[in-house]
Amino acid sequence: MLSVVVLISTLLFLFVQVPQGAGLLLEVLRYASENVDKSLEQELRVIIEVSSLASRSSTINSADLAGLAKHVCAARCNTTFNQTMANSKDSFERFWSLTEDPGLAIATRRSVLACIILHWILQKERKFDDHAEKDLENITRWFYNVHLHSVAQRGLLEYLHISKSGGTSFSEAAALNDCSMAPGIGQVEELGDLPRWINGTAFEEVTGGIDIMWSYYSTKGRPSEGQTCTRRRAYLKEFGYNYVSNEFTLHGGSSERNTHVCPQMVNVVTLRDPDTRLASHLHYMLARVKKRLLGKNGKVDEGNFFDIFCAGNVTVWERLAPTAIDNYNVRSFIGERGFHMPVGGIGPEDVEIARRLLLQFDLVLDLDAGSETVDLAIQQGLGWNLSMLDLHVRSSSWALSKLNYSKEDCPNDELLRTLRNRQNPDRALYSTGRTLALLDGVFLGVARALGLRPVVLATMEVAAGVLVPRDETGCGLMRPAAVEGARRGDAATARGGGGKASRSSAK
Repeated sequence: MLSVVVLISTLLFLFVQVPQGAGLLLEVLRYASENVDKSLEQELRVIIEVSSLASRSSTINSADLAGLAKHVCAARCNTTFNQTMANSKDSFERFWSLTEDPGLAIATRRSVLACIILHWILQKERKFDDHAEKDLENITRWFYNVHLHSVAQRGLLEYLHISKSGGTSFSEAAALNDCSMAPGIGQVEELGDLPRWINGTAFEEVTGGIDIMWSYYSTKGRPSEGQTCTRRRAYLKEFGYNYVSNEFTLHGGSSERNTHVCPQMVNVVTLRDPDTRLASHLHYMLARVKKRLLGKNGKVDEGNFFDIFCAGNVTVWERLAPTAIDNYNVRSFIGERGFHMPVGGIGPEDVEIARRLLLQFDLVLDLDAGSETVDLAIQQGLGWNLSMLDLHVRSSSWALSKLNYSKEDCPNDELLRTLRNRQNPDRALYSTGRTLALLDGVFLGVARALGLRPVVLATMEVAAGVLVPRDETGCGLMRPAAVEGARRGDAATARGGGGKASRSSAK
């Protein structure tokens, strides 16, 4: 049985090779059911359940989402696949108002696709006709139009940069697509978005008073400009930015339950296998620490460096970098208070909160699924015109060599084994995340196979009277002309070319 990662790559091949009208849905679903292990089925159930949990509130729209999920999924064992597809289409038409809220639109898209794929996996007799294929085409067109219009209307992308998960490459891609952003990789210190890896007080105690970069662990909260989504967006717009990279955690600090994404932004994240991410993060910190301590202003000789940092002392690292070595993925999603939770404090409840918030991201990218899957997301999902292979971002090995650091000199194998045994919460979140990336890949891949392209927004621009050179990129769907076109398009255009998203109030 193949992993979800291998499945995604194969599905991309099918999207390219299977002509439209030649049974694309049949090929995709057949391959999924025959080659994926039980983990996919389990994660689809988790996503459906989390969608329902995320929608529990007194609002009519939230109740509608729960009703839609129940209508599509509840009868799956007692109906044929054709009937399930027809129910999905009818339900989506009935609950069209869900698409007016960006968060509910995203949850609806993933719930419906998860139910469809789960039904196909569970049914014994896998048959359907052209009507089911047509229903999927219609559902995909609706969801894709909603996505296009919603992204363009918000017009500002917030990227959650989980350290050592491809964030530098993603921000480089944004820069090459002419996104307007802060210098460097788009991080704004005034919003409190810089990484907080190292406990500066503990580092100075261990090294005899030497300071180091990223020693903001003890800094709690954010500056006033970044404390609400309204202030955050206003600050970014004042500088004309349509891209920002946040390498801290999601917003909200009083409790994990109050943590939230900013619905006024387009929210994107890349995830990576937690064990690989942990090793990369540890060695990058070691390389920087070595350069700082042994440089011209350092006070520690090489022998002392290896004694302190390369001896595999878990206690030292728990003091120096408590968040970086302990379920950093989950901490990145659960807000300021959760981010600073003591080592060993991350548990199942924190994972559930992180899952609920991850589900609200417009796009989830799995770095380990390969460059083709990332290309599909940024090209089809964001309107960016490049491949990740076009980038020339420094690799980790290149960066370590420039810092005169070798993993072989400071392997810390025993330390990594000990730390990896503690990363189960991160593994659980990553398992959900890669399944969300699969659903997003199916959604965007089918849209591409149907000939749907982000350039459809050009018609909105013309309809809105916005004149723009045809070769303008300007951050893809976030480019000013696309944003203006989406905001000024009339209701008929919005319904035909994407659900008209409402501006959510700030949290």
